[in-house]
This record gives sequence, C-alpha cells and structure tokens, in this order.
Amino acid sequence: MESYSRGVIASPETSDADKWTVEFNVDRRGHSPVAAFIEQVPNRQQAIIAHYLKLLQEFGPDLAMPQARHIEGKLWELRPNAYRLFYVLPDGQRCVLLHAYRNQSQETARKEIDRALMRMRDLMRHDWED
Repeated sequence: MESYSRGVIASPETSDADKWTVEFNVDRRGHSPVAAFIEQVPNRQQAIIAHYLKLLQEFGPDLAMPQARHIEGKLWELRPNAYRLFYVLPDGQRCVLLHAYRNQSQETARKEIDRALMRMRDLMRHDWED
C-alpha cells in the first residue's frame, strides 16, 4: 500500500497532459489531516480509496456521481463507500485533498463541509501569498 505521508500522492505516471495531480493539503506544521485519516482506515478500505484517487487523477472535474459530487463553489467530495474526501480544484490540473471523514448518514454533515471550506480558504490564502 502507498504511503500517505508525502504531499503528492497520485502524480501522473506518464507524460499524458490530460492527467490531474492529486495532492494532500499540508498545514503550516507539515501535517496532513487527510493522510493521517487514510492511514488509520483498514487496508481494504485504503485500497478502495486509492482506486478512487486514481479515478480523480484520470478524470479530474469530469468525475461524477456516484464517485464524486460537487458540494459548493470550488469544493468537491470524493465518495469511496462510507468515506468522504473533500477536495478543491484550485488551478491548472491540480486537485488538493482538504478533509476526510467516515460518513454515518445519508447526507453530508454540515460541520464536515464547514471544516473543508475553512481548509480551502486557508489553502487559497496560502497559494496567493506564494
């Protein structure tokens, strides 16, 4: 199984310009909450999540239900089984994973969306400063 401690988890394996780069959002301390979350789920679920990440790499914003869903603004949700991984498409062909959790109900919890939106704002502010 892949290690999720690096910033980029699914970069294009070929020079195919149509592929998307999938990255973990890393906070100022160098910690990625999404990587930490994925590492604690069972191995079988990690494999399913890895498959969904490869789909995201392949299709980017064209990935749709049931694998992915637009939430609001630039925020999207990857939907591997009962897990939810929020991501943003900030620029170019880049997807940044912001937040992950195990879904316990039919609807996406508002507090989880708000947490992802907060991380998205922090990421955008940081990207603009660089």
